[in-house]
Amino acid sequence: FQVKDPPASSWAEAFHTFAGVAVNLLVLTHMNTHLVKTHGPASSIVLGPFGAFCTLCYALPGAPASQPKSSILGQAFSLTLAILLKKIPLPWTTEARISLTTALAIGVMSKLGCSHPPAGAATLLFASNEALGWSQMWILLLANVVTIIL
Repeated sequence: FQVKDPPASSWAEAFHTFAGVAVNLLVLTHMNTHLVKTHGPASSIVLGPFGAFCTLCYALPGAPASQPKSSILGQAFSLTLAILLKKIPLPWTTEARISLTTALAIGVMSKLGCSHPPAGAATLLFASNEALGWSQMWILLLANVVTIIL
């Protein structure tokens, strides 16, 4: 099992990566500011995973985890799992719920062929924050679509 490092980018490719990420994050942060101003902090986009997603989309566009299928299905499945497992009263500690929910999501994404590292990060965030629920999931999925389109 031999793993290769990603190839170095040309200056033109590096500039395209920079410009794409900058524009994408400007759009997402503007959307986030507008959502919070008009609908309150509960409608905020969970922005943390988008640094990783932009890295995949712009610096590693050919990677399987960068593809729309992995992005949308991996994120939707993982966040649904995180939200549902928060609602089921199980005899476990918060730490166990967060760890096992994230591990289960990553394992199942792997099995389904839709591994998406930002979805693993978002699962951990959603599992550890009681305030994050269905509306934030839909906002995050919409932001994923915006990232794919840009």
